[in-house]
Amino acid sequence: MRTESSEFSDAMHTREITEEKANALIEELNQRCNKANIAIRDMSQLFSVTDEPVLSLAMPCARDARAIHVEGYAEIAKILSHPFEDFVFLNKLAAICNYKTKTIEAGIVAHGLHNIMLRKRLFGLLHHETDVDGFETITIHTNQEGLPSIEISRPSRFFMLVAKQQAFRSVLSIKLKGCNITSHDDAKALLKSIAEPLFFQIDMITGNLLTLNRPAKNGANKPHSRQPTGDLTKLNYPTSKPHSGPLSLYANAKNASGFPLLQFLSYYQVLEYYYPLYTDLEVQKKIKLLLADPAFQSNSTDDISRLISIMHSSKDLSIRNERVQLETTLSNCVIPEKLDDFLNSDNSLKDFLTSSKAGGSIAPPLTFSKGSQSLISQIAQRIYSLRCRIVHTKSDASDDYSKPLLPFSKEADKLEADIAVVGFLARSVLIANNRPINWTS
Repeated sequence: MRTESSEFSDAMHTREITEEKANALIEELNQRCNKANIAIRDMSQLFSVTDEPVLSLAMPCARDARAIHVEGYAEIAKILSHPFEDFVFLNKLAAICNYKTKTIEAGIVAHGLHNIMLRKRLFGLLHHETDVDGFETITIHTNQEGLPSIEISRPSRFFMLVAKQQAFRSVLSIKLKGCNITSHDDAKALLKSIAEPLFFQIDMITGNLLTLNRPAKNGANKPHSRQPTGDLTKLNYPTSKPHSGPLSLYANAKNASGFPLLQFLSYYQVLEYYYPLYTDLEVQKKIKLLLADPAFQSNSTDDISRLISIMHSSKDLSIRNERVQLETTLSNCVIPEKLDDFLNSDNSLKDFLTSSKAGGSIAPPLTFSKGSQSLISQIAQRIYSLRCRIVHTKSDASDDYSKPLLPFSKEADKLEADIAVVGFLARSVLIANNRPINWTS
């Protein structure tokens, strides 16, 4: 069924618009922009390849503005059909916010997954809600008063219109409805507080990490080989969140598919982020044990010397023995049974890591026999050995496990199994250090 607006757009595309109607559209846009203090510039001489205008609107974005281009009378008519004056952009994100309707919408991109496959991989063959046009929708509600509902679905028409380049990269968007916000910073903080832990949940279920879209850059992500492994109907409203710093390193690793050294190192940096925390934790345990000893005397020179020695050992450990810090962090964050289950879930993974010819050609192989080192200790030794080979590129190494591991080499191509392991460890450490979200504050 054809509507008056579709016929009007077709008419404008075929240049059947009258001069009177064209002038009326420009006049209305100018009036509404002036009333909302939105600067408007005519860019036709620079960009237009037809007789139709190209206009630039400086939409509010934090303490600055973000320009959007409206090209031709058809787009002018479309922008006028929306209350565009009520929307603001969120800084450094492909996201819009409307304080009047209490809504936020942001584009989504998938790391390691080409966008044309995102919907298929995300929704799979599972049954989900659909919108009026039959597009899949995920909706999550909470009973806690004051928190918005969450929707993941195709981008709205207005988002597609004002965020063209970013929307082109986002076949889905996240929408928050019922937001209790009155400022740009509050809106951005709320969006990130919900999106980051929710996307991490999705990665745990499907193996595909989503992130909030940012201003478009050249290039596209390569397809990811993993298929969905879980049911998104099990998503929960976020009640805890990882630290933003290491989560950004985790996202960087997911986005580095096809670049094994970068991907491995980014996952390793997630672990490294927590070294100071768990090094201090071990020292605190030793100090508590010393102070709890009934024989400890605060006026004893020997006892004070023992206390100072423990404190000095902390400083020496943080400076000299990074491998021990890695093992300490893993021991506090990784459940041995889950690590064992992960390694045994894929025979080819375990076979590679235990083989002296395969996995043993790039780092010390693992041993599962009785009487061997603990699995976490062996994993720490192997991961740290690979880390050193990537970071240190001196050519005069004395043994094979000390030689630099270079990009595009045959050895670098063998890192797939170790990347899977260090990715598992990174997820485990992020989860172990999740912080509760206090929605009441």
